[in-house]
Amino acid sequence: FPSHDTSLTISSSVNFYDLTISTSNYNTLTLVGTINVQHDMNINSGYATGMNGGTINVEGNLNANSGHFNGSTLIKLTGSVNQTYTGAVGSIIGNLEIASTGGTVSFVGEVGVSLTYIYTSGLVDTGTSNFIFYDASIIAPGSFDYNAVIFQYTNNKVINLQSQSMNIKGDFIVTGK
Repeated sequence: FPSHDTSLTISSSVNFYDLTISTSNYNTLTLVGTINVQHDMNINSGYATGMNGGTINVEGNLNANSGHFNGSTLIKLTGSVNQTYTGAVGSIIGNLEIASTGGTVSFVGEVGVSLTYIYTSGLVDTGTSNFIFYDASIIAPGSFDYNAVIFQYTNNKVINLQSQSMNIKGDFIVTGK
C-alpha cells in the first residue's frame, strides 16, 4: 500500500503470497472483505495508522515491525504449520486472533494489542514475549502460559477477560486510570 490515505475495497476474498503494509503517520486504510496471506505479512506503519473493516488471514509469519496499526480490521493467524509473530518494541495491532489449524504459533518480542485479543485454536508458545494490552476491552487469552502481561489503560476502560483465568508466569503490571 502506498504511504498516503488509501481506500481498498475488496468485496470478496483475495489472496496474496506475501503482504507488506507500509504507511506514514496518521493514515487510514479501509478494507471491505477478506485478504488471505498465504505466506508472510509485514507491518511497517507510521504512528496512528488506522485500518478499518474486513479480515486479514495470515497463514505464515506476522512481523509487526513498527508503528501503531489500530482500527477495526481483524488480523487472524490461521496457519496449518508453525507460525511466528515478531513484534518490535512499541508496535501495536488493533485486533488479533489466534486461530491456528496446526503447528505452533510462537511469539517473539513485544505483542501490543489495542482493541481485542482472542485465542480460538492451536498450540501457542509465548516464549519470553511481553503482551501489552493498550486500552484493550476484550481479551480471550486461552489456557496457555504467558511470560509477562501489562494492561496499560488511559481512558477508564473495563477489561472483559473472557475466561476464568489467564496464566502469567512472569510479571503482571496494570498502569493508568
